[in-house]
Amino acid sequence: MNMSVFTGTGTLFRIMIRKERVRLSIWIVSISVLFLLSILSFPETYPTQEDRQGRALLLESPALRAMAGPGYGIENYTFGAMITNEMFLYVAVAAAFMSIFMIVRNTRAEEESGLSELVKAGAVGRVSMSAAAFLLMVLSNLFIAVIIIIGMPYTIEGLSWEGASAFGIGVAGVGIMFGTISLLMAQVSESAGAASGISSALLGLAFLFRAVGDVASVDAWRWLSPIGWGQAMRAFVDERWWPLGLFGGGIILLAVAAIYVDYRRDDGAGVLRVQGGKARAGGGLTHLLGLQSFLFRWVFLSWAAGAALYGVAMGAISEEAADFFADNPIGEDFLVQAEGATLAESLFATYMAFLAMLAAGYALQVMTKMLREEKSGRGEILLVQSVPRPRWMLDYLLISCVGSFMLLVISGIGAGALYGYYTDSADGAWKVFFAAIAQTPAVWVFVGLAALLMGLWPKALSLVWLVYTAFTLIGLIGPLLQLPEWVSDISPYAQIPGVPAEEWTVWSTVILLAVFAVFTVVGMYTIRKRDLVI
Repeated sequence: MNMSVFTGTGTLFRIMIRKERVRLSIWIVSISVLFLLSILSFPETYPTQEDRQGRALLLESPALRAMAGPGYGIENYTFGAMITNEMFLYVAVAAAFMSIFMIVRNTRAEEESGLSELVKAGAVGRVSMSAAAFLLMVLSNLFIAVIIIIGMPYTIEGLSWEGASAFGIGVAGVGIMFGTISLLMAQVSESAGAASGISSALLGLAFLFRAVGDVASVDAWRWLSPIGWGQAMRAFVDERWWPLGLFGGGIILLAVAAIYVDYRRDDGAGVLRVQGGKARAGGGLTHLLGLQSFLFRWVFLSWAAGAALYGVAMGAISEEAADFFADNPIGEDFLVQAEGATLAESLFATYMAFLAMLAAGYALQVMTKMLREEKSGRGEILLVQSVPRPRWMLDYLLISCVGSFMLLVISGIGAGALYGYYTDSADGAWKVFFAAIAQTPAVWVFVGLAALLMGLWPKALSLVWLVYTAFTLIGLIGPLLQLPEWVSDISPYAQIPGVPAEEWTVWSTVILLAVFAVFTVVGMYTIRKRDLVI
């Protein structure tokens, strides 16, 4: 292998930037700007050292330590220590997901579509696509780190540049590490879904190892997780830079392995061969809906694992979190306020809105796959048969709607069961479960919007992600930023009553379902009239 295998890397890098410019901008803004806006309210919320030390006491809880971090610097809980302990984990995980999806989308997914074969038939090196994708991923994470490093000292007065640098570089390290892992998985597996699934599963495993290490105070478990490496830099406490050696060594080793495997294998092939299936398909695969459901099974299972983890975490920490908000002014802005509601009920009402955002993400992933199938030509193969276009769209609608509802059910069961166990209240468990499934109409509005765009203007289908991101940001940080009420009210999430803190009303559900129905009917009608996207 010589340097000629990298021929054309710069050209492909520029093409990838152009192709990813909108999606990448959304990711970068969502991660870095949302983080900076979320910490903006800390000085007002925790104005005294006593307030901050009261917050630090929560980290002594095993449940919160598993969901946050090891609790470095809680003896003198400064704003910097608070941000590192409670925010680093989630910013780093978001950067990791961005890197995983970006790498797989620009490597294995291009091989599945056949585009990489056309590209490599020209004057392009054998591993140039992988190298260009890796370079784009690294620079994207570093750009996020730069925004965080520059923004943190200006967001909260007193935050040091050294601490901000440790925080931002740690986030970038986690993101690049898992992006490199996904680059290797893209060479190992034979499908984009498998590459994303394995990489996401490894990220979940790293989260689990770190959680076990933090709860049990066992360093060996922490060192098995790149997330633990980033937290070990101890930003704003007593900065330690040697974990960068772990990141550097791991990234170089994995990148070299990925490039070597890419050089040795055939285009479209993988190290892990897909085993041949049965000679004859089962009854469930003889119709289109069964086949589509089968193809989405791993996507659903990965989202279901996340929903279950979210529900269990909320049920486990609900009482402790309610105690924290009892004497904290942030609760007035952050939690759903209703007369006669307990703090735990207000907390669940707020967190179930976040659950709806998670379920909507799954639903949109399914719906946008429809456009990719059409562009790849696989959709055309189906449509030239006896499958009508509305029927084709209906299958995706059913998978989106049923799957998102099941995510709400799974998370609701986990949260309700643990809350009922800790409070010894069957009625409380039922209220929490109902609060989860009550979010269904808001989620389905996004499904309907995707169907509408798919029928009317398929090339603008990516706009649904922009709308989703905007409403999600409004839901997450709108109360903290005290946005005008009309801004919050345009979101579908805001139209659902804050169950169990508020009474459920049938009219809000009917209105949202009507909007979903209108969007869906128009989308299914107009898809019959337009040309296929190629």
